[in-house]
Amino acid sequence: AGTPGNIIIMDLLAQLGTEVTFAQWTIIAAPFGIIALAVVGVWLGIAFKAAPLTEEQMGVVSSNFKSVGSLTAKEKKAVCIIVLMIAAWFAGTWISILNTGTVAILGLALMFFPGIDVLSWEEFKPEANINIVLMMGTAPAVSSALTATGALAYIITAVFSGGVFSAMNGLLLRSE
Repeated sequence: AGTPGNIIIMDLLAQLGTEVTFAQWTIIAAPFGIIALAVVGVWLGIAFKAAPLTEEQMGVVSSNFKSVGSLTAKEKKAVCIIVLMIAAWFAGTWISILNTGTVAILGLALMFFPGIDVLSWEEFKPEANINIVLMMGTAPAVSSALTATGALAYIITAVFSGGVFSAMNGLLLRSE
């Protein structure tokens, strides 16, 4: 699902009786992503023609590649957790408790577990924007509250059936 806007739309659709699973979202979005990736790749290749690398530059690239080495144990654990999270998101199509938010929180928590130690709080804290975490967590609650109280219907009616747009048109017509 990815962004707060997607989460809000998915939550509103769920309240209207249309559940969108991670698998369905992927099936719909993947073709657009693949096409966009190809188009951007071709466009970047045309817009920014790369100069051929000299032997010296090739040597630097080759030595840097060799110096990277194989994955560390910590990196292997991170890859395993991410693969498990993706599998759980797809499994959420059939197992309702495995929704995108639950899997993301469990995956993040798993990275902190003793013995796994993919992340420490000291590493995570400066990189994490808590405001975004709170926004992602509160977006479904806000959309649920707006729907349950009738505020969403009121706003839609006010904006699209003569309220705000009608008042704006009235102001525009009077100023002429």
